[in-house]
Amino acid sequence: MAGEEQPTGSEAFAGRRAIVTGGLSGIGAATTALLRSRGAEVAVLDRGPDADVAVDVRDAESVDAAVAAAAERLGGAADVLVASAGIYAQLAGATAHG
Repeated sequence: MAGEEQPTGSEAFAGRRAIVTGGLSGIGAATTALLRSRGAEVAVLDRGPDADVAVDVRDAESVDAAVAAAAERLGGAADVLVASAGIYAQLAGATAHG
């Protein structure tokens, strides 16, 4: 809110609930670590076996179910959403170099 002092540093996300897709690797994992270090409760949505909630972001029904499961795990709707999951689709005939 305007005029209110916002917490900074280690408490910047205290009391906030966050969902991070693709949170097991790369930017998603770094974001998850940062949010947790700043006080957020984070639900990691990913395809990997270590995810808090399994999800296939290519499938809308999977995403809907995962968000509902994450909200249940977090004790309420998320305040923060980080969409970090990547979708890689190899084009027919394409190589690693184009």
